[in-house]
Amino acid sequence: MTPKMIERTFSAWFIYGWGSLLAILIVALVFIVYAVLWGSVPLGPLDNSLTFTDNGAIFKINVWVVALVIYFISVVLHELLHAVGYRWGGVPWSDIKFGIIWKGFFPYAHCKIPLAVAPYRRAIWLPGLITGLLPTILGIAVGVEVLALYGATMLSGAVGDLLMLWDLRALKPDALIQDHPNKAGYYLLVE
Repeated sequence: MTPKMIERTFSAWFIYGWGSLLAILIVALVFIVYAVLWGSVPLGPLDNSLTFTDNGAIFKINVWVVALVIYFISVVLHELLHAVGYRWGGVPWSDIKFGIIWKGFFPYAHCKIPLAVAPYRRAIWLPGLITGLLPTILGIAVGVEVLALYGATMLSGAVGDLLMLWDLRALKPDALIQDHPNKAGYYLLVE
């Protein structure tokens, strides 16, 4: 018997709307906690240029350019970590596809085969944990502004994943789902 596929997808407006609200709350919380512990908001590293010297020559690099390059590298890392999560769940590399949903400008790592909810959840939370939560906690704990700011930025970039995890909360760990091939969301497979 072929399982019935129940589509659970999210519009770009839903993700951007709720995502923006959650992102603002996450960044504000990180800034408040950092400010309470260290007496400043973690924006200090972004208010000037990076200066390097080489044999008497002085080179200045705009820190916003560096931040933008790091951000784009981190977005790629985020999607690679989703793929690592899929692999952790037993999915072969040949069944993982990378791309961008241009309509909402969502980069993605797509699992082409059905997967139980438990390993799917791991694949979803792994990037937010590694690139977001851990750097945020470490940056706040040791007072490194740039690390706290990086973590807060990456946490805010994982809000779509948080919304997906929230949607999956009622499903049993062994329920089968299929990652949606071209929308933000999934299919629930039911007998």
